[in-house]
Amino acid sequence: MELASEGFRRERPPNLHVGHTRFMRLAYRPGLQQLRGVAVGLVVVHHLFPSFLPGGFIGVDVFFVLSGYLITRWLLFRSDYSWRELAKQFFLRRFLRIIPALVFMLIGVSAISLFLLLPVELRYFGKHAVAALVGAANITLWTEGGYFDQPASEKPLLHLWSLGVEEQFYVVWPLILILCLQFAMKRRLDFSVVLVAVGSAIFFTSLGLSIWLTPIAPDFAFFMVFCRAWELVSGGLLALYMSRERNRQFNHHAVRGLLSLTTIGLVVASFAISPEDGFPGGLALIPVVLSVIAIASVESLGAAGADFSIGGRPLLFLGDISYALYLWHWPLIVFMGLSLQGPLSSSAKISLAGLSVLIASVSTYWVENRFRHFPKTGKH
Repeated sequence: MELASEGFRRERPPNLHVGHTRFMRLAYRPGLQQLRGVAVGLVVVHHLFPSFLPGGFIGVDVFFVLSGYLITRWLLFRSDYSWRELAKQFFLRRFLRIIPALVFMLIGVSAISLFLLLPVELRYFGKHAVAALVGAANITLWTEGGYFDQPASEKPLLHLWSLGVEEQFYVVWPLILILCLQFAMKRRLDFSVVLVAVGSAIFFTSLGLSIWLTPIAPDFAFFMVFCRAWELVSGGLLALYMSRERNRQFNHHAVRGLLSLTTIGLVVASFAISPEDGFPGGLALIPVVLSVIAIASVESLGAAGADFSIGGRPLLFLGDISYALYLWHWPLIVFMGLSLQGPLSSSAKISLAGLSVLIASVSTYWVENRFRHFPKTGKH
């Protein structure tokens, strides 16, 4: 993996074995993209029709698990990088993946804000935009009130809190993997055992904080990475587990049925959960566990599941544009509400959904993908 030091690279072959672990080869999984489509679909429908889908915000929790899984899988796969090369490649890729599309959205939304926001609102908007660019949107928004408060519905960049959580996790998690590897090498231990021990400690500490603080400090529990890290770590631990089990044979028919059931379960949970129930807390275990099962099912199918669809091409398309769609849909909803100065009709909301998909498609194919596939330094 990329977490190897220079000396370790000289002692080990490129396909790293730590203990008895051989890390998986990266492969494109349409099912994971479709799971992204489910997640962003839940969030968008919730924001447009909150009374119809009161718990659709759990789509963000699905994104957290997916992010933790995918970045850990990427890190574990790199077996011929030094830790310096790892850091350089990882942060360059994260930058190109996140920032260009974010800047494109902020430029467009800023232009609209000049016509719709009052001077005091523009000051808040500017503060939120700067916070988003430095990965601190969740901290700034936490100081101003809750996610479900009425004033929050008038903040065009409210949704960027989740991006702050992820970016803060991205800074710490690779360092933890590097330290675990170096500790395992020094003590001649199985790296997987060390990472499971450390990851489990983070998981249960963060989950405990979430359960403890949700009733007494709900805004802190909702916005801050300390109470959300367990969701991303669950994806990371799953990536490690799947790397060890990649050669195991599974009953594909049973796995496909399980994948379908967990996807349905996420939708059902979106109808059953509401903001009044207290979230995240222990309630967040529902979308997190379902997401872990869904991801494990997709990976268990492997190449045999390449032709299996949990929702067809529409969900695959939504998954492909999910990041841009998440970025654009909420500002458009806020601006439409401000311009009409009243509740939106169902037809207006449906039109907004279509406009969001259109702009997200442009952003994905003309901005995000161009930078995402920009030539990077290094071997991969």
